Amino acid sequence: MRRLPSIMAAVLCTIAAAGGCSAPARCAGFQRLASLPAGDPITAEDLYPSRTAEWSYVVTAGTDAGDSITHRRADTKRFDAMWVDHEDDRISEFQRRDNHGNIVMPAVISHRDHTISLFEPPLIIAYQALPAGQPRRQEVAMRVVDLSDPAQLRESGRAVQTIEYVDDQRLRTPLGEFTAKRVIVTFNADLQFAHAQTSSTLYVVPVLGAIVQQRREEVRILGIPTRSRNQTLVLRSPSPAIASGDQR
Repeated sequence: MRRLPSIMAAVLCTIAAAGGCSAPARCAGFQRLASLPAGDPITAEDLYPSRTAEWSYVVTAGTDAGDSITHRRADTKRFDAMWVDHEDDRISEFQRRDNHGNIVMPAVISHRDHTISLFEPPLIIAYQALPAGQPRRQEVAMRVVDLSDPAQLRESGRAVQTIEYVDDQRLRTPLGEFTAKRVIVTFNADLQFAHAQTSSTLYVVPVLGAIVQQRREEVRILGIPTRSRNQTLVLRSPSPAIASGDQR
């Protein structure tokens, strides 16, 4: 894997992920031009726009810097979902809309870990409408089963996720300049043997979705760190179905 040549760029992006990168601030792969007051509530369609083709990100800083990540969406009925979002050969997230217009995730497959994580009730990953400054918190039961033998339970416990629309940011990326909604998502899973924590800062543009993602992940088993990832992802090629729209 190629390493980011500029250590300072990685440091700046780490600061930005924690909310301390002041404008104007240049981070690897994108530039924050200005902080703006929050606009209209962010919607589920803003976060997860309807599309069926492929779109890709480039990892501009952190773990696996220089790599590309490709998403593919396809229809499915597995796990009572409506569609599945495949992130390369690493993760498959099964999603659907609920009766309230939220987008929920009943299951996610980790192909490298050979596991299925099941959420009851399904985990809400995007609310029908979320005003700024009103974080939403959800606690669900979580089970982790073997991919080849779902009857084999590997882990169980509780998971808590919080989603907050913070403000708007003016950004410059290789795709152009955009006014994006800044959304912070935190997820904590407290299982029998393991504890997993992820934190993501998403810069969301309607129709395009998240044009920049800054995400951290840490997994501990019996208190011992076993996995740590810290990445900045910048949208490189939106789905052809939406690329023609001017969303700036």
